[in-house]
Amino acid sequence: MITLNTDKGLVRLESWDDVLSRPGFVADLDPRTVKLDRIIGSYALFPFLPCGLSICHRSHGKGYLVATSDGRETNIGKDCGKRYFEVQFERMAKAFDRDLRHKERRETLVALQHRIPAIEQRIAGLMDGPDGARWINRQLVRLMDPMKGMPGAVIAIVAGLIRRRSGALTRSLSSHRRRA
Repeated sequence: MITLNTDKGLVRLESWDDVLSRPGFVADLDPRTVKLDRIIGSYALFPFLPCGLSICHRSHGKGYLVATSDGRETNIGKDCGKRYFEVQFERMAKAFDRDLRHKERRETLVALQHRIPAIEQRIAGLMDGPDGARWINRQLVRLMDPMKGMPGAVIAIVAGLIRRRSGALTRSLSSHRRRA
């Protein structure tokens, strides 16, 4: 998964080729000659990718896409970022991760808000449908009310089923009399 944090929101890229085709992206950047400007994205990929720093090139599966002050971009792992850009990188990474989490949560909330009418409609169907919760409750009241003509023994059996959360009707041998 590759996620870019842009001014217009989060952009998710489909493949590493989309990153490689970005203008300004270089796969071989010398960290001693550039100044880190900002973190523009993050990724978690398999198979692992070589680090974009020329003095590293170790493979890693998780990392950040960074932009330098001269406009170039590359990919680096968090350990490489700490090693070559020190505290500045750590602050940027924490701020990026926090901002990314906030934007993802906002996207989730917006998506959920759009689903609310359908969820409410589904709940209404479950409550008021032909065999919905309200119908079930009316039937249950009839089964549990001795004034509705249901024998007390049946009410006791149904109450036991409810208590045990079981739908199995059973009868003990002692309550069953054989006719001679």
